[in-house]
Amino acid sequence: MTFSRATVVACLLLGLLGVSVAQVPADQQAEMAINAARKAYNEGNLPAAREQFKQVLLKFGNTPHATSARYGLALSFMNAPEQDFAA
Repeated sequence: MTFSRATVVACLLLGLLGVSVAQVPADQQAEMAINAARKAYNEGNLPAAREQFKQVLLKFGNTPHATSARYGLALSFMNAPEQDFAA
């Protein structure tokens, strides 16, 4: 499969400008974010999981995924060896 030079240049320009051809729905973004946080938690990377759960709450706090994010955030604090509850 070959592309014309104009097609390649147009795609590069759109990519540099940050224009996305297909927008991901907010619900799917929330699902992907909560799954990434869960993966970090399951791998034992509690500081990263904590930050990702916080980001889910900041961006998607009014979605059904917020409850899972709060639960995951609580678990990441409770299971952390330093027990830093003030953060």
